[in-house]
Amino acid sequence: MRDLLDDRSTRASSEEAGSHLRLAFELPGRLEVAWAMAGGIVAGGPLVASIMLSGRASSSMLMTITTVLFVIGGALGLVHGAALGYLGREADCTGPRAVQSLVLGVFVAVPALVLAWLIALWISLTAAAVSLRWWALLAIVAVGWLTGGVICFWGAWQGWRALGNMLERWPQHRAGIVILAVVFVFLLVSFLVWQPEVWWTELRVTGVGAVLLAVGVTIWVAAPATALMLWLTHRHVPLHGSASHG
Repeated sequence: MRDLLDDRSTRASSEEAGSHLRLAFELPGRLEVAWAMAGGIVAGGPLVASIMLSGRASSSMLMTITTVLFVIGGALGLVHGAALGYLGREADCTGPRAVQSLVLGVFVAVPALVLAWLIALWISLTAAAVSLRWWALLAIVAVGWLTGGVICFWGAWQGWRALGNMLERWPQHRAGIVILAVVFVFLLVSFLVWQPEVWWTELRVTGVGAVLLAVGVTIWVAAPATALMLWLTHRHVPLHGSASHG
């Protein structure tokens, strides 16, 4: 009898763990994890590689710079991804369920960020691979860039889905799409013409870098600002309507 109760208890615990894992990988939690990983990889990988290639830091500081920038980028990505995940949750996902997904997503993000840190460190070895001209090391670094790119693409795709859900929640979503499109085109043309310099380096973005930078600024800055504007507009419309009926 005791063995039967233990078996049922184990089965119930396994089902509960599976339910929590599925909830953590719903869109809010999934986006939170993806953006935390992508933010850490971009800040601790390509940015550090650019700093090293420009000679602004010595190789002895590689681990420290990678870790510090990774933590900053990962933290910003986690917060931003959580906010967008909540606002961009799917129509059948309630607010409390989205919060549960975000809380459980934090536990998934811990091992995921360890993996992302290793990938960022992998990418940051680009300068050493270029200077030493070891083909084996160059090939290994290239695999790191590819892996990081796949994770960033996954995060961008999840963010695009959440952004679409978020804009659909307001009657003014078409105006929001137009605003983001105009901002993206403006940023893209500006970056292609002026080619801004990467922070803390003497490197200027190429054509591909200009496109990636325009996409990043649109998603990270313009999208939240547009969402806030639509949310404030949406809040005030019912208030004016109720006042007129009174």
